[in-house]
Amino acid sequence: MIADNTKSPEKTTTGVKGYYALVQYCPDPSRAEAANVGVLLFCPEREFIDVRTAASNQHIARFFGRDSYDADRLRTVKRFIEDRVQVHPSQFKTLEDLNRFIESRANDIIIA
Repeated sequence: MIADNTKSPEKTTTGVKGYYALVQYCPDPSRAEAANVGVLLFCPEREFIDVRTAASNQHIARFFGRDSYDADRLRTVKRFIEDRVQVHPSQFKTLEDLNRFIESRANDIIIA
């Protein structure tokens, strides 16, 4: 963001780098088909991290079929990701911290 100093110099805004990652459900990695179930936002300069996931799994059911996933397990995994990020935000100080967390996910949920 570029600061506009013409009206009130004391209220300028500086550019701040932020990152986002999609939270996706991928039941069959060999097919490389995934459906978005959430988004993660990270701004290390502001010490901000948050993740939001879809409240329901209707999109997954329509996209892959109702028999393609365990609804309880998917809800549990989505809540785990939300809890980990929201309850322990101090664990995410740098982009490397976030990447380590993303790389540690080894299930049907992908953070990309």
